[in-house]
Amino acid sequence: MNEVILTGCMPEFNQIGLTRLLIDKANMQLHEAKSCSDSILESNPVNIKVESYELAEYILAEAIKSGAMGKLVNLE
Repeated sequence: MNEVILTGCMPEFNQIGLTRLLIDKANMQLHEAKSCSDSILESNPVNIKVESYELAEYILAEAIKSGAMGKLVNLE
């Protein structure tokens, strides 16, 4: 198991882009993905657990492109 920890956002944060990413790649429902994006906007950390390391890397890279800040943790 791997975890993407999103800790905040930069001024150019694309909240809609991150919400779509979480729906498409983290298998979240709309309300859960929006809640995560709202938390990041308020600088509250969000932990997203995913099975594969490659998927976690992809989610983190795309989240950073959307203006989020975070890190990847391998829980194994």
